[in-house]
Amino acid sequence: MLRSLRVRPPLLRILPRRCYALLRGALWINGCIVGRMPKMQVYLPDDLYDKIKSQTARLNVSGILQDALAQRLDQLERQDALAVAVDSYTAEFGVFSDEELNGQAEADRKQTVRPRTTKKASSAA
Repeated sequence: MLRSLRVRPPLLRILPRRCYALLRGALWINGCIVGRMPKMQVYLPDDLYDKIKSQTARLNVSGILQDALAQRLDQLERQDALAVAVDSYTAEFGVFSDEELNGQAEADRKQTVRPRTTKKASSAA
């Protein structure tokens, strides 16, 4: 039985008997391992690896990479949705003219310009 599970005997003594069948996973829930996330290798330049390795105690590298990849995938999905919307628009109304693009760019600039605040003169004491 131990060979099929590929676990050292001391670990088996720690886990409850009902968890033995679940030992192939890596996610702990209620003291049992029940699932596993797929793994991926990331190749890093030597200098970056050395910096990360020196800060391992302060960094959750896996979490950082997961967040960065999730953000990038969201960005790509938004770009794909935008491309579909533009293609749909151009199929129905034709290509954007330079006048339309310039007019919309100017309207966007006016909408995002913040009013300037006057700086108060600092009193010299």
